[in-house]
Amino acid sequence: MKKILISASLPALLLAFDVNATVILSPTAISQNTLGDRSPGVDIGNVIDQSGLSSAFTSGVTDFDAYLGGNPTHSFVAQDNEWFAPDGEFLGNIDFDLGAVYDVDRVAIWNEDATGVSRFELITSLDSAFAASTSFGFFSLTNNPRDADYLADVISLGAVSSARYVRMNLVGFYPDEQNVADQASLGEVAFSVAAANDVPEPASLVLGGLGLLAAGSIRRRRG
Repeated sequence: MKKILISASLPALLLAFDVNATVILSPTAISQNTLGDRSPGVDIGNVIDQSGLSSAFTSGVTDFDAYLGGNPTHSFVAQDNEWFAPDGEFLGNIDFDLGAVYDVDRVAIWNEDATGVSRFELITSLDSAFAASTSFGFFSLTNNPRDADYLADVISLGAVSSARYVRMNLVGFYPDEQNVADQASLGEVAFSVAAANDVPEPASLVLGGLGLLAAGSIRRRRG
């Protein structure tokens, strides 16, 4: 009876797979912006086009953690880089269309330095009307220093949500908080979603890895 030797390299084989791989995704469109835009050049499209970021990513491909681990900053220069609501508009919602249904677990938000957003409620939905939706509660954002490039806040939903649309109910900083105009503003928004070619569950990896290694051992002994 021949013994089947299991290679000691199995742990290395399993470590080569990331069962929790997520990629960074830019929304394909803004389906609703109830606050409006202050003026051309600082419109809502700037928050989903990577304008102002110190380094670019490939939407739907680049690893989320690897990208954010590089501490990419956003420029504090507003024109063609950031979004500003009209003066006096600091309460409202922005709806992001991801372009398809994804499993979302986090959001990266570069909070604009001059006015920004104080806090927001995050809601996900499969439909644009948010008829059936899930609220993940309110989150606070960093009040970044003025006139300086700024880092992202990474917000965890605490669970994975299958969604195509994500709504942010925004609360901007009040004038006495920042001593500036009472308006909301943002730099960039991107989401962490499950990779399209996500790997099998750990149990499947173990069984598959054992099978491959066993087959290799048998072939070596027969040779």
